[in-house]
Amino acid sequence: MMLVSDSASGLLPYIQVINADKSSQNQNQNQLIPFLAGAAIFNDAKLIGTLDNEETEGVLWLRNELRKTVTSISAPDGSGYITAKMRQGNTKLKPVIENGKWKVIATLDYDYDILQNSTHSLNMIKSEVTSMVERKIEQQIRKHIRLSLDLIQNKYKSDILSFGDMFHRKYPKEWREVKADWKDKFSQVDVDLKIKIHIREPGKRTTPAGVPDDEVTQ
Repeated sequence: MMLVSDSASGLLPYIQVINADKSSQNQNQNQLIPFLAGAAIFNDAKLIGTLDNEETEGVLWLRNELRKTVTSISAPDGSGYITAKMRQGNTKLKPVIENGKWKVIATLDYDYDILQNSTHSLNMIKSEVTSMVERKIEQQIRKHIRLSLDLIQNKYKSDILSFGDMFHRKYPKEWREVKADWKDKFSQVDVDLKIKIHIREPGKRTTPAGVPDDEVTQ
């Protein structure tokens, strides 16, 4: 579904197609296979650019539209990965104008479960390990969001996050003063990210066979 706001910006799935593998047994070797490549950005009903899947994920975090995602964290010693799946949570956006400065406070609060721990050295039962994984997930989310914000605020100047709608509702007088130049104002809006991740189910200890207990982080 396309999102359209006071800023006349919208977002749609971006579909690309590739040729079917000619080495396959498919009789129709000219068949085109569609796949989701990210999102397409529109301003005033005109396509102005695209986001890849990672950049789109950053947008979906802020729009509170990401419901299923899996994240892998590498162990500091490179011995393997911890894979976590989002269980539930939400994102809340709050527009604020203080001393003439416009900003949005984005509060992200999400619960995760550990799906797999293939590391040699990390025991997810330990609170310090759980805290480290939570911080790593927070860092990944922050990275994706900042990447997306840089593109939509500075390159495309497209308010697909509906910041304009939020300021319009809360600050109608101030909004009217900047509405005509919202694209420029939108690029100046600061986004304060407050991200909190909670590991609710640490999973079973999955230390690989043959790894001594004294080599597992306690």
